[in-house]
Amino acid sequence: MRTQFACAMKATARTDPGEPRSPDAAGLFRAVFEQAAVGVAQTETATGRYFRVNQRYCDMVGYSREEMERLDFQTLTHPDDLAADLDNLRRLVAGEIREFSMAKRYRHKEGRVVWVNLTVLLCPGFNVTRWK
Repeated sequence: MRTQFACAMKATARTDPGEPRSPDAAGLFRAVFEQAAVGVAQTETATGRYFRVNQRYCDMVGYSREEMERLDFQTLTHPDDLAADLDNLRRLVAGEIREFSMAKRYRHKEGRVVWVNLTVLLCPGFNVTRWK
């Protein structure tokens, strides 16, 4: 089974196939990812494990990056929101939808509830080892 990754970042511009790719596209992606004003995370769709998170995401839920990379989104998701989140992810991976958005609750490390507006899309073909 091919590992897929979900992320909460949308590309708003398309590169023309005839246009040369930037040799530093990974560096540009990394800079945008790290400097985003919103929390951004990449997770493995098969397990829900966080693969990469930016600092803003860590700040929202109270965990360090190292801690986040040992967690999965199911652990942080409020139990009342988990079924809808998993169903949306199933539909996304099955190709029934291209992306999904939902309001949901995360459990902060200190135990409080954090409300978020989540947007998820697949990142097909993303080479996760390029800038880990």
